[in-house]
Amino acid sequence: MNEVKVLTTDITIPDTAVIKPIIMRVMVAYNDAASDNGSCTTLDSGEFEDYTIVVKTASANETENALLYFLNSLSEVFLNDGNIVNRSVEVSTYKDAKFAKATSTLEEGTDFRFSNLPEGITPVITINSNQSASLVFTGAATHHELANNTSATLTWLNPAVEWGTNAIKTATQDFDFDFIDAYKILTTPPHKLKIVIISLYLT
Repeated sequence: MNEVKVLTTDITIPDTAVIKPIIMRVMVAYNDAASDNGSCTTLDSGEFEDYTIVVKTASANETENALLYFLNSLSEVFLNDGNIVNRSVEVSTYKDAKFAKATSTLEEGTDFRFSNLPEGITPVITINSNQSASLVFTGAATHHELANNTSATLTWLNPAVEWGTNAIKTATQDFDFDFIDAYKILTTPPHKLKIVIISLYLT
């Protein structure tokens, strides 16, 4: 009969942790020296398992109702066309905070508003349940050079939150939009060929 053992340990989240879903690889090795070679080695006896974990912002303490965002930094795609790589942001409730509707697509200006959003980007917020929502930034930024980097602010309005926005710690959240300069083709002038003609006069 196989014996089941439970390992309990604490994991310290570093201050440099990125606020987004990441992959955590767990390795179990039996008397295998190869386990010292890192998470991509080959084991004679053991296994690897990958788990998706989500690092959340610590904006809420244990006594306050709040909305938590899985990420707040958005980057332009490598093609430099104004589209966003990570355009979808999951929003979850914390403690007793709840969305006022169980399922719905919220209306900008009625349920929420955005300020300083890049031109060409449109936010769509869909309520999945009264404890979960998806914020998707659709479209592409019209101006998307490095100089156009900006921080946009989402403000929740009373109809979106059960008991109104006074029931949560903060009704606003900033999102950083990071763009890259367009790639340029650098050319150099052709080398000038200098021809020197030497005339010899024989006498």
